[in-house]
Amino acid sequence: MSHSRRSPGAAPRRTRSGTKVAVAVAAFTAAAFLAPASANAISGGQPVADGADRFAAKITMDGAACSGALIAPQWVITAASCFPGSSEQAAPPAKPATVVVGQADLRGTSGHALRVSQVIARADRDVALAKLTYPVPGVTPLAVSATAPGAGESVRVDGYGRTATEWVPDRLATGQYTLGQATATTVPMTSPTGNDICLGDAGGPVLRQESGGLRLAGIASRSWQHGCLAVTETRSGSTAARTDDIGAWITQQVQPRTIRLTNHYSKRCLTARAVDNVNDAPVIQFDCPSAFDDQAWDIEPNASGGVLLRNHATQRCLIVHGGNNVNGAPAMQYDCLPQFTDQLWDIVEVDGGVQVRNRATNRCLVVFGANPENGAAAAQYDCLPQFSDQVWETTAVPDAVLVTNHATQRCLIVHGGNNVDDAPAMQYDCLPQFTDQLWEIDPVASGGVLVRNRATKRCLIVHAGNNVNDAPATQYECLPQFADQLWDLVQVQGGVQLRNRATNRCLIVHGGTNVNDARAVQYDCLPQLTDQIWDVLPGPAGH
Repeated sequence: MSHSRRSPGAAPRRTRSGTKVAVAVAAFTAAAFLAPASANAISGGQPVADGADRFAAKITMDGAACSGALIAPQWVITAASCFPGSSEQAAPPAKPATVVVGQADLRGTSGHALRVSQVIARADRDVALAKLTYPVPGVTPLAVSATAPGAGESVRVDGYGRTATEWVPDRLATGQYTLGQATATTVPMTSPTGNDICLGDAGGPVLRQESGGLRLAGIASRSWQHGCLAVTETRSGSTAARTDDIGAWITQQVQPRTIRLTNHYSKRCLTARAVDNVNDAPVIQFDCPSAFDDQAWDIEPNASGGVLLRNHATQRCLIVHGGNNVNGAPAMQYDCLPQFTDQLWDIVEVDGGVQVRNRATNRCLVVFGANPENGAAAAQYDCLPQFSDQVWETTAVPDAVLVTNHATQRCLIVHGGNNVDDAPAMQYDCLPQFTDQLWEIDPVASGGVLVRNRATKRCLIVHAGNNVNDAPATQYECLPQFADQLWDLVQVQGGVQLRNRATNRCLIVHGGTNVNDARAVQYDCLPQLTDQIWDVLPGPAGH
């Protein structure tokens, strides 16, 4: 393969112009009806058509199930009661949890099945956020409404829970409800038929139609479960947790903590070179695909406003010295000292991305378009968002994951001591303390994902020129313009298949060769074979 950069085009002009736990179905008892029980279904709902409400999510753990909604590429909102023991401190769920999102019919394969890596819950209401192992590709998240619920307002609720006739439905259902008088944290709901949300619907989105489309108006929480299968309760009524007044909290939690900044004009990444780790070392731009840690920046909010941008490799912060407040003053790295505002930045949304504005100088980060090459220095300039060389695209640095074979229970690896192009991908006993067993699932705008080794910074590939069964899977320099490096993670029973976009064959370690260093190869996609089914699991904390 050869790597051909696209031309950056003409340089921009430089001129100025203007709480009870949601219980598992098997554990449900009649005693739960003595008070409004945690709602876990929609008894009087209608099936949702294929392709509609793709943000809806089903959450399953250890025999229990809830509903939810994708509100950011890597985050699902649901009920806190779905994750007993969760708190305002992000932590892994007490029990392994899987989320299916993107398909109304759970028997299909158009959706995505991902594990939950962290849960953050509100202390004041039945709302929690569940972080997924990687961003969901191809599904538009549901926006959160800031409009308070109004008495008499008509909404609908989505859920995968029990209905009036089915214990465990395969299809998403939706039902119409009327809101009552809201409290500070909840709002009652009644349906025209007197039916309630049921077991399995806890966490389901309450949906309002606004001028910009559907918006999240709350989270299904509790009900009497009137009308649900096998329920004899005569009382009716459901309750939702409000979300309209916690939009800022949601945004703060779901925004990426570690990002890459790609210049909108040059398509190169902001870099503080790890080999030049001293104070006042220049910050430059460099090609992005290798995804080295010196291109990753940790966002650290400051109590007085703004954020520090700490380089992940050097552990120093982006700065333009306030004593040099002129256009063209260089951007550098320096020991992180948030008491100095010339290290504090505002990240301001503009067309095409964001501006990175220094709080002391009130000027914006730029790499001048007249010098778009590798090594060009970053500087500050008057904030002019019409110039694409001071607009930056932000992308989250993917979390580390383990890729585990269902049949062999061993982990995908490229041995870090063999870090060259076409080094073989293998399986090995799962030892997540070794970063050459850790991978990044990195969605690509054109479709599919890169599967990048955390240690070698190279990507999983089956060369398209060798498109036969048992062609070897190897690693190669990450070049997402080549489809043989792009994979689809296809939901199957029990896990996912890794299907190569160029060859249309699936990654496998033949179960008959279940030893360490058995080679990973491709083979016709046959989901009945567990040796081509994989789990993508959260990596260890700190990676």
